[in-house]
Amino acid sequence: MPRFGKARDDGRIARRAPGVGGDDPALRASQGRGGLLGRRGVKVPPGPPAGEIATPRLEIVPATPDLVRAALSGPRALGEGLRASVPPTWPPDYLDPPSLQFTLDRLAEGPGQAGWWLHFVVLSGDGGGRTLIGSGGYKGPPSADGTVEVGYSIVTDHRRRGYATEAVGALLARAFALAAVERVIAETLPELTPSIGVLRKCGFSLIGEGSEPGVIRLALTRAEYTRWRSRRVSDDQTSIAKGARRR
Repeated sequence: MPRFGKARDDGRIARRAPGVGGDDPALRASQGRGGLLGRRGVKVPPGPPAGEIATPRLEIVPATPDLVRAALSGPRALGEGLRASVPPTWPPDYLDPPSLQFTLDRLAEGPGQAGWWLHFVVLSGDGGGRTLIGSGGYKGPPSADGTVEVGYSIVTDHRRRGYATEAVGALLARAFALAAVERVIAETLPELTPSIGVLRKCGFSLIGEGSEPGVIRLALTRAEYTRWRSRRVSDDQTSIAKGARRR
């Protein structure tokens, strides 16, 4: 990303396109370095989406001009910029030099673009140091009707571990923490069941054809997101209660 490719499994989602692309009652104020803390531990910085998002296992770092230039220079420079190791499988699908240059050009348009494009997904909560495992983010600021498009790409050797779902959930929390966002969409191919599964786990529903032939679009409104968050909290509480009874 930002020039998304068509998804092939749970680590690659959304269409090929330019761009990686009120307060939600499901979020509550947190203490410490500021921001909002989702009930599932998603740390969302306050204000425009310019800060990193932290989840139990991931750090989702918005691209800055310096980071994009580092990515264009190669894995070593990017790893130094993110203070993370870079696996041999980097970059993920479709994160190519034209996509990086597109991001750099968009960020140069002004401070209002910060946080609305490419993000780097860093694995940091598994006890093994910091590892760059993917990219994700949005395909630009909200449209006039409050719609944002989201996507992600995880490197091959870190797929099927729930990182994509965790990253998408964090991006949703970030988006719906902003009053300007009323709906989040994503596009993929109908035969890519794992990719669709990631989106459904995060509350998305199929709404029809996408912006390109053969592509489908899924969406999640603010109201649907709030209900989804409430169900997740209820499920968590049930799991905790069952675990306590087993003890």
